[in-house]
Amino acid sequence: HAAREIAETCGEPNCHVLLDPWHLVRSGGTLEDVVALPAGMLGAYQLDDRTPPAPGATYVPMTGRDLPGEGQLPLLDITRAALANNPSLTAEVEVFSEELRGLTIDAAAARVASAVATWRADL
Repeated sequence: HAAREIAETCGEPNCHVLLDPWHLVRSGGTLEDVVALPAGMLGAYQLDDRTPPAPGATYVPMTGRDLPGEGQLPLLDITRAALANNPSLTAEVEVFSEELRGLTIDAAAARVASAVATWRADL
């Protein structure tokens, strides 16, 4: 809600919202919030998934971002809503995981590409 307010009130026509589904849900946002955005409000999209932490777990920055389709977010619906808001939107994969950190760059890239391809098959 704060990002939308800033984009709407700053007076700059090129100010848009970056949507990250992980942060959307972590901060209490919903699919309905994305659907309710004015057309063209979204300017960037970070593609990631999320498995909710155990109750009472401490938040650790730069962790817990799952590969697309490997978490529990309604990611297809969020992505469809984002694309309906801005059909020219592109997505950047943003995943922080111990699994990827343990792989070589080529192996990590292949793992991300495979997950995205599997996830996109349902899009």
